[in-house]
Amino acid sequence: MIELFEVPPKYLKFDLQIIRGLENASVIHRASVKALVNMVHDLDVISLAEGVETQIQADICTEIGFQMAQGYFFGRPQPREFWQQTGSGGYTQEIAIPTAAQSSLLMQSGQFDRS
Repeated sequence: MIELFEVPPKYLKFDLQIIRGLENASVIHRASVKALVNMVHDLDVISLAEGVETQIQADICTEIGFQMAQGYFFGRPQPREFWQQTGSGGYTQEIAIPTAAQSSLLMQSGQFDRS
């Protein structure tokens, strides 16, 4: 924990074990996670929730204050060829990882395809 103060990272990923079960977690459990997320924000570090698998989890992560999220809810892992194409010059596809709030808005507007 001392490393957070001495050499703060740009991002801090909260393990999926912390995220899983938030929909059934006690008020104290959720408050504890929120306090950790707030502490990370106070250090000017971006909070990332790992393992978000449902809309409910995405909504809870938004409510708690996570700035970013990743997990099967947003998409399944893809092979390297999906992200990198070789041939005429080759390129790497850039992606933007939506936050839980952004993905909720995209889902509601029909602009975000999770298939």
